[in-house]
Amino acid sequence: MITRSTSLSAHKASILSSTPGPKKREVSRNRCFQEAVELNEKVLPKSKKQKKNIHLTQVDCEPNGRPAEESPYSPPANWREIYNLIKEMRKERIAPVDWAGSEILGIDPNSGKLNQYHALIALMLSSQTKDQVVAEAMSNLRQRGLTIDSVLGMSDADLNACIRKVGFHNNKTKFIKAATEIIKNRYEGNLPPTVAGLCELPGVGPKMAYILARVAFGRVEGIGVDTHMHRILNVLGWVHSRTPEQTRKQLEAWLPREEWAEVNQLLVGLGQSLQQPPLRAGLLRLCINLFQAEEALELVVRLGGSLDAGEGEPCLVHAARLGKAQVVAT
Repeated sequence: MITRSTSLSAHKASILSSTPGPKKREVSRNRCFQEAVELNEKVLPKSKKQKKNIHLTQVDCEPNGRPAEESPYSPPANWREIYNLIKEMRKERIAPVDWAGSEILGIDPNSGKLNQYHALIALMLSSQTKDQVVAEAMSNLRQRGLTIDSVLGMSDADLNACIRKVGFHNNKTKFIKAATEIIKNRYEGNLPPTVAGLCELPGVGPKMAYILARVAFGRVEGIGVDTHMHRILNVLGWVHSRTPEQTRKQLEAWLPREEWAEVNQLLVGLGQSLQQPPLRAGLLRLCINLFQAEEALELVVRLGGSLDAGEGEPCLVHAARLGKAQVVAT
């Protein structure tokens, strides 16, 4: 296909090459302009020129107050139906992120209230690590106090021993120490109050910063995207990206802002349930019981899940007992 710019350039070149000499330069320029305008109308009809007015921009302003740039992304077809189905598939909330995610681990068991510093540490430990392992590491740290002063007072070896089961524990030991020192010296023992400030802490990236802004300060400024979300959203065709950060930007361009606070936990939990056999068994039984059972099971397969429950009552047996064997068989 010839692009508009290529067509116009080629057309102008053909007109100019046929111009006899400098005496007719002005006439040729006017004729070139007029024919270019006519060609423009043929190559780019009004309906397409006005296409930018159709795109939906859900956020009028960026978090810093500047007007948001117009988004080139429109909501995917039928996304709402699939999104609502995922909510139904996740209504039991039994995935690790539901009971061992940063929002839960950030709650001080002694006071029952959210401790911002605990939420930060849980998130820093969570990278490339299962939530269950993070929960164990947090328990080890809490036995040592888990305060800013207690962490700074620990040797690197002691801190590393507390978190030794998490991924990249050597690097995380250094990051935790450095971030804690910045919090104490620069922010008087409080977390940086902005996403930009949080991202300046060693070991903290955009995903963690946006989650912390919501959990610690109650501000939904962006969507934290992890590898589960990145994979699921690309499989669904809701984004076309190579990195979680690209996924975040594309998703924020069209997803209604009222969904931003929940979408991380929703999709992360779904991803965990699809990949871990014990959780997948429960997910499959839940899907069979849904009104949209066939659609739910088709979505499981589409996202790379197996219809083999893995343990306990087999999926087909459970469906047969409910009189829904044909749902699994198809």
